[in-house]
Amino acid sequence: MLQFVIRYKIAIFILTSLLINCRFDVQGQKAPDHLQYFGFALVDVLWDDPHDAAATTNYIEEVDSFSNIAQLGIYSPTDNIISRTQKMNSLCVKPLLSLQSIFFEYVDTNSISGVNYDLSADYVERWETFKAINNSILNENNIGAFYLVDEPYWTGVTYTELSAVSDLLNTDYPDIPQFFVEAYLALEDLIIPETVDWVGFDKYGVYYPNLDTDYLNDLETLKSKRSTPQQKIVLIIDDQWLPLYGLAGYAPEDIEGMVENYYNLAVADTSIIGLIGYLWAGGLDEPEQLGVRN
Repeated sequence: MLQFVIRYKIAIFILTSLLINCRFDVQGQKAPDHLQYFGFALVDVLWDDPHDAAATTNYIEEVDSFSNIAQLGIYSPTDNIISRTQKMNSLCVKPLLSLQSIFFEYVDTNSISGVNYDLSADYVERWETFKAINNSILNENNIGAFYLVDEPYWTGVTYTELSAVSDLLNTDYPDIPQFFVEAYLALEDLIIPETVDWVGFDKYGVYYPNLDTDYLNDLETLKSKRSTPQQKIVLIIDDQWLPLYGLAGYAPEDIEGMVENYYNLAVADTSIIGLIGYLWAGGLDEPEQLGVRN
């Protein structure tokens, strides 16, 4: 039977390791010290949630009181993200910069996922262009992490390509953490560059990840793939609702309880440094998809 997570009590905990002079006013239980980060995908990625009438693509003011990281999407080497980053920082949030479009390009369907990406031939030049425009905010005080690429091995990115990007970023900005998420079906193929700081995996439809044997085995596989003992895990929380979930008997409001199961798993595992919910704004993967804000 389909299992899965559903939705957030957004005041479930108060985060530690916030930006200097920032604090949360949310009431709730305090997270243990090893959990330093909490946030969402689809916060500022130029996506307008179709489930409301407002023309909005930046939801940072909806999540800032209970987040300290949030996805910020980049689509071109010429994107100027200074004001977007400064807005997040003013609200005590650091962006997760999604850099995939800077470094990688879609080429064909010849991968295990049916979507194949290659490292762009001019990736260094593309990075230099982006860096020249945005260098004033590219530091550890403003940026939460560089998100290298989504599900690299699942989408045809090789270790050599991933390592080239990671080495480049580490040379230029060694103090900004590097992060990526792999699909659970590709974990056996995973090789993590030593210059990557955080890694996660995504697997949706698991209501009790803290009790589910397959999910916990996948988590252990991910841990076994770490190339240094310093590398930390970011737990990806399934907090969306899809019609498929409804067919399995779960209403949108049911998802709230499941998120606590992810949180309980993270509390019990000191290798986990933070949690990111997929996703805040709805409608991205299919029209009826609901995000946490819905």
